[in-house]
Amino acid sequence: MIDISTEQLLTLPQAARVRPHGRLGRPTHPSTVYRWISRGARGAAGVVQLEGVRIGGSWYTSREALQRFADRLTEKAATTPAPSNANDSGAAKFADEALVKPGY
Repeated sequence: MIDISTEQLLTLPQAARVRPHGRLGRPTHPSTVYRWISRGARGAAGVVQLEGVRIGGSWYTSREALQRFADRLTEKAATTPAPSNANDSGAAKFADEALVKPGY
């Protein structure tokens, strides 16, 4: 939860500028930050929401909330082992055999 007395509040456009540029070097849009607050983002730990507060008619988040959001999105991804390719050869062999069977 954001503590407005101790955390550095950011408007959504300011929060969007904190994040490095994304795909194709394009900047993050403020609506993306709003979507992270309202619906969350999918990560290895499931759906994670960015903390936000509404003051008057405006939404705010904080630098600290952005850090917590990034930490929660990253924590399971960093500890989950990468999938092994050991079973790929068996799956490929099975698929090849299925294609060679009569009737295909």
